[in-house]
Amino acid sequence: MSSSGYDRQNSYELTQHITTTRQSSVSYSKAWDGTPFNLSVSMNHSQNVKNKTVSLNLPKISFTASRIYPLKNRRNPGPSKWWQELQFQYTASFDNQINTTDSLLFTRRVWENMRTGFTHEIPVSFQIRPFRNFSISPQLSYKGVLYTQKIEKIWDPERVDPVTGNIIPGIIRDTLKGVFYGHALNPSINASYSPQIFGRFTFTNPDSRVQAIRHVMKPSVSFSYVPSLKGFSSEMYRQVQIDTLGRLADYSVFEGNIFGTPSLSRKSGNISLGLTNILEAKDKFEGLLKEYC
Repeated sequence: MSSSGYDRQNSYELTQHITTTRQSSVSYSKAWDGTPFNLSVSMNHSQNVKNKTVSLNLPKISFTASRIYPLKNRRNPGPSKWWQELQFQYTASFDNQINTTDSLLFTRRVWENMRTGFTHEIPVSFQIRPFRNFSISPQLSYKGVLYTQKIEKIWDPERVDPVTGNIIPGIIRDTLKGVFYGHALNPSINASYSPQIFGRFTFTNPDSRVQAIRHVMKPSVSFSYVPSLKGFSSEMYRQVQIDTLGRLADYSVFEGNIFGTPSLSRKSGNISLGLTNILEAKDKFEGLLKEYC
């Protein structure tokens, strides 16, 4: 790392005069043996000495817990019960970003350009198989974000244009500093049925090259449903007037933050139908089933 003018005044290396970008990073990772937990920490620096911009991640942290079956009995290797198929994962990320210029890097004004964010997500699911080829999979996903700023938009009919000084109605955007948390809880359920139907024809001629043909039909039907649970999520989306006609538009209070805004589930359903046909033939000389289509 160096200032934009340091190389011009102190360096005798040609490459340092013509190179406009510099990058550096330090990283650390840890995996706990015998557990699903992983941790990674890094600090990153990117600098453009031509336009004097500096971008920093101080620090960037990621923690993950891979698939866990909390109700499974590890001592019993036999078939598990349906409720033992409950599984969940966990991921968490923290990032602290600074975008400024090299002249302001070590001043108090650098805090004005700092963005800090934390997010974590927990998907929970399990699978039920009432009978062969049929499964039901309920799922529940939780996602939360934590930021040090949020925005508010207000329609002002008497807004003064800062350039012309005239009164022009418009939207006023205000940035609030503090600690703000938002979360979304999104459930869903999926069901699928995929049987298999077999047919076989054997040729009676012993000299026939093709001894037998097998036809496999695989019909499938799947259904998915997503309910709407607005009462279980934070009020992260609001409406603001956008013109003199009174029309409204949605916006997020976490607009422009590092990890965005958790999406809210909307009531929806979907049904899918499918059919796969497979023809196989048994060759007299090779004695194998060959798939034709």
